[in-house]
Amino acid sequence: MNNNASKSNNNFIFSINKKRKLDLDSSYLWQCRLAHIGKTRMQKLQREGLLESINDEYFDKCESCISRKMTKKPFINNIERATDLLGLIHADVCGPLRHVSRKGASYF
Repeated sequence: MNNNASKSNNNFIFSINKKRKLDLDSSYLWQCRLAHIGKTRMQKLQREGLLESINDEYFDKCESCISRKMTKKPFINNIERATDLLGLIHADVCGPLRHVSRKGASYF
């Protein structure tokens, strides 16, 4: 009798976990479709009946949303200033490249 009870209990837990996973997948899908809008806007869409209930738990786990909330530090003021025209030149250089050009260049 205990064996049957534990099997039914495991199935019940499995169905709860499966529903929870589906809820999280649905939340992720809708958040991607709506360009990662915030939790308050999603709740507003739910109140207006435009969206089914969404699991709010996903918002704390979404990597895109977490990185979007991060702020960048301001640039440090450059102490070196040019005194003459073209006295200081910045250039982007890429290389060395694995494949060499026809003329033998491995940078650009």
